[in-house]
Amino acid sequence: MKESWRDRVDLAKIDDETRYRILDYVLSKIGSYRELGYDRTYIYRLRTRKLRVPDSFLKRLLDFLSEEEFTRLVGVERKLEALGIVRDGVLDYGLVLEILDYAARDKFLANLIAKWFYENMAYRVPG
Repeated sequence: MKESWRDRVDLAKIDDETRYRILDYVLSKIGSYRELGYDRTYIYRLRTRKLRVPDSFLKRLLDFLSEEEFTRLVGVERKLEALGIVRDGVLDYGLVLEILDYAARDKFLANLIAKWFYENMAYRVPG
């Protein structure tokens, strides 16, 4: 079975405020706490910050998010940390090189990287 982005998230790297932001977003998105499979009192205690959102519950919340929603809620840097791509503020350059090597074999990814570079970085390269 293919690993999803949710499986790669290091839940321990997601701070409490972000956990509550994800909870509030998911509850507004689904409209009812019942879909989460937990009782109303427990959800109330989480929403009022009387309880910390535990990893097991956070994992359940991620099932209701797309990767784009997750990125928007946690921010790009925190997402990269949660995925293990950035550790202690340092980018895993080996992984970046692996991605670029993969792009050499994936036409869509190669075009995506080239387009992004042209639009965002080309003007910074001395010519």
